[in-house]
Amino acid sequence: VIITFKPKEEAVVERFLRRNEDGWASSLAKRLPRARLVELFPLLGTEQPYAVRRLFSPIRPAHTEVERNTRSRSAMVHVLVKER
Repeated sequence: VIITFKPKEEAVVERFLRRNEDGWASSLAKRLPRARLVELFPLLGTEQPYAVRRLFSPIRPAHTEVERNTRSRSAMVHVLVKER
């Protein structure tokens, strides 16, 4: 679980996910040639023994939470899973 509060932190999580995401699990895997998949999912071109997968979309604070705590409006909770 990763909690981000700023857009730059969000970008770091997105870059990490893109570099370590398993391209074969993507719906694109059946439609694109392997060379293009390696461009999109760099992990496919390595011998790394694990991959990372996002369980669901990032969770944002509810409207009531933002009303009580305005600083929470930019927070996001990311849930990633490490797979072998």
